[in-house]
Amino acid sequence: MSDISSGNEITTLTFTPDNPCNTVITSADGEILYEVVTEFSKKTAVTRVYDSRDEVIGMLEWRGVLPDRVTVK
Repeated sequence: MSDISSGNEITTLTFTPDNPCNTVITSADGEILYEVVTEFSKKTAVTRVYDSRDEVIGMLEWRGVLPDRVTVK
């Protein structure tokens, strides 16, 4: 799909399930682009974003007392 007036391409992503903390993100043709997984422990939660090669490309540590920590590769 493209936006004829500006020449920009429109990208459609699907989240399955519709939960940004635990989801698989696919392209319009069904290709898996990313997977988001959140794991919980007693003191913290960690959300990791994996690319299509199953490599971690980003991580968010949800910490109660200390500030949250974001890591991006």
